[in-house]
Amino acid sequence: MISGAGPSLLALTDANASTAVALAMAEAWNQEGVKVEVRSLGIDTEGARVLNHD
Repeated sequence: MISGAGPSLLALTDANASTAVALAMAEAWNQEGVKVEVRSLGIDTEGARVLNHD
């Protein structure tokens, strides 16, 4: 889920390219005068699961 107080942009890429992609995206926005916050995150491959709270 992507949630926040402003617009979001998501790029799915190979883990080996994630840093280069993040830097390129940030630079493109910076050239337009837009301040950005970039985060490289992993993907949860397990999905939803039930947790037992005894």
